[in-house]
Amino acid sequence: MAEDFSRMTAAGQNNSLAIVSMICGIAQFVLWFFFGLGFFSAIAALVLGLVSLRQIRQRAEGGRGMAIAGVVLGGLGILGGILLIALLIAVGRSGSFHYHIGNVGN
Repeated sequence: MAEDFSRMTAAGQNNSLAIVSMICGIAQFVLWFFFGLGFFSAIAALVLGLVSLRQIRQRAEGGRGMAIAGVVLGGLGILGGILLIALLIAVGRSGSFHYHIGNVGN
């Protein structure tokens, strides 16, 4: 156990891409409300998380948990975006989605 701790502290600081990946993964939930910008943030979180995991392994840096969080959140955001687009297409093609404002025609 003491060896694990000394190895962790010897690893130095956290990988910068891991931090950015996690931030993008968290920010995408807010950015979904701004014209679908969350989808791009989710892609960035996934890509940066995967790149940072490789860098962490090669450079013996810290931040593996943040990189994994970015990958998971980015993957969920991309999956949610794909499902949202599929839902909008299905509803649009069914023709059962109409806006009714007030009593039109009276």
